Amino acid sequence: MIAAIVLVIGLLFLGIQITDPSSNTSLASALNLPPDKTFTDLAILDRPLHLILYDIPLAGLFLFAAGLIYWTSDWLNEKLRLMAKTASPPPREGPAEI
Repeated sequence: MIAAIVLVIGLLFLGIQITDPSSNTSLASALNLPPDKTFTDLAILDRPLHLILYDIPLAGLFLFAAGLIYWTSDWLNEKLRLMAKTASPPPREGPAEI
């Protein structure tokens, strides 16, 4: 359910971006982050953070998050279902009821 809500929000942002290409909203512009902000001294971490916050449109982040939430919930559901399975009860002995 949560994945569907995030997916709809992402599709709404994508619709806005398609109808008005100048409204390429990123997470940094939504959070009012300055463009020269350094998040960490490690360049190997700072570049991916900068890419995610400044360059990827918000619609893409929402669509990716929806897919990740759906995949995680499906995987957990599958794993928890396997752990909850028990042996089936023995068959009843006696005349079968009709």
